[in-house]
Amino acid sequence: MESSKRTNDCKKEAKYSQNKRFQKVEEKVKEEKTMSEFTILKRLQRVENFIGCFPCDAIPKCSNFPSLFILNTDSSNTKGTHWFAIREDETTIEVFDSLKLRKYSPEIEKYLSKKKTVRIRKIQPNKSFLCGLYSMDESYDQRVLKKHFPKDLQSSELLSFEFESDPNLFLLKNKIAIHMTIALHEDFIPSNGFAAKQFGVMEVELNSQLISSSKTTCEYFLADYITKFANFNRDYVTSAYQMEGYYDNEIYEYLANKTDKEEVKLLRRPQCLHDSKLKKYIYELVFFPSNGFCLDNKPLPLNTTMKLKFNRLRSEYSTVHIGSTSEGQKAHQGQPLEITDCYALCEYVSSPAMRNYFTRIKSKPISYKYQEVTVSTRDIPENTNNITLHNIKGGNTPAYFFFALTQTDSFQGSMSKETSSFGFHADLQNINLTLNGQSCVGYPMRITNELPIWPYYRLMDILDRLVSPSTPNTIALDSFKKSAIFGHEFMASEESQGWMNLYLDFKEATKNAQTLVMWSVHKVKVTIDEHGQVEKEIL
Repeated sequence: MESSKRTNDCKKEAKYSQNKRFQKVEEKVKEEKTMSEFTILKRLQRVENFIGCFPCDAIPKCSNFPSLFILNTDSSNTKGTHWFAIREDETTIEVFDSLKLRKYSPEIEKYLSKKKTVRIRKIQPNKSFLCGLYSMDESYDQRVLKKHFPKDLQSSELLSFEFESDPNLFLLKNKIAIHMTIALHEDFIPSNGFAAKQFGVMEVELNSQLISSSKTTCEYFLADYITKFANFNRDYVTSAYQMEGYYDNEIYEYLANKTDKEEVKLLRRPQCLHDSKLKKYIYELVFFPSNGFCLDNKPLPLNTTMKLKFNRLRSEYSTVHIGSTSEGQKAHQGQPLEITDCYALCEYVSSPAMRNYFTRIKSKPISYKYQEVTVSTRDIPENTNNITLHNIKGGNTPAYFFFALTQTDSFQGSMSKETSSFGFHADLQNINLTLNGQSCVGYPMRITNELPIWPYYRLMDILDRLVSPSTPNTIALDSFKKSAIFGHEFMASEESQGWMNLYLDFKEATKNAQTLVMWSVHKVKVTIDEHGQVEKEIL
């Protein structure tokens, strides 16, 4: 409270929610009820590192850090006028004063002068008498789960969510989980990456400012695929990410054995409810938006709004037809699959340390550094042995570059083939990747005996999987042939800008239409200032 004119008669009392954090859900005026030291001690006795309540003439000498205590602005021989919280560690004293008083007693000023002092912004109205409750509130680590429903679930073309700003809590953007239910006709099984393949394009907005969007039709699920492929072991993807629709490491159309096909069919219907009357399997999925900014674990500042928009894809991108009739094809063909029971769960959090960190936004924008994946494609000329693709990538040199070949008909959405089938082309003999006319380190690569041993070695090296016993069950060479992704990590010695060319030599002329899929991974920095303005920079 502001001065001695005010008393410690905290005339308003608040209830506490079940998650053990203060929420002002109801106020009641009580004439003779005060926020006493006993009340504060009772409420905070189980808070980690809390050591007690003290008057200004009995400030404790802390020896264990961090230490948290509640301090009164008056001495022990007076009634007391104002409570506020103190958190002290080895180098810093954090002052959580809900009124942010400019001056304190000489004893408090002397104590604060010992170390670097950080003061949290004012959050209490001048006419409020709830200083004790605000002090306790600042002492808790807070965590709130919020459920958001899409604004346009009835639309078959778009799915979007808006995560509102909060003046007291920070949004954990890497903890956004989107739930949805899809009914799939029994003549179909899902393609691997079933959840991501519902969407082709994803956009991210902060305070109505676009920071991430896609130009390629299938960029979202392809970026999700390379994120899983490059960062996680295969057994991890097919177990932990089964909830996103990653069921196995197989490409269904590559399987010749009927027994193997039956096994894959069972794997892709894990614990699905079968509605025999409607002839449908019910899939319940949870996925995390696969975007570099969303995957970064730093929370958003207070009062920041984030929007996610997903453009839908036709069912041909996410399903494989296994039935012998056309009944299922009529149900799904040419349209996105119907999504029901869709909502997003996200976490809003706060803690003394987090509030302290984000106070720096007043002097310096909060920055987010992460890796962003962009996808581009090129059609491969037919009926030729030697293929030269000029200027496949220009501008700032990416940190990583991956590429793979796929059949054009499957890439454009086919009910008989998986969209992410990047099988090794047996006639491919030579690959050369150049930057400004110079071959990149490790290129050109020659492939003999129809075995891509050098591309496999280079990929394992790039992903830091060589001589790494902590990464068991990484992709095997046989599995690599089913999903042959070539890659390169650009070193500091290579030029930071320029144009990239790709040269492919085949033993025999290509017969089927092929598409080259390319992933560029750039290091990106996004900053948000105290006015909510957003800037993005490619590093």
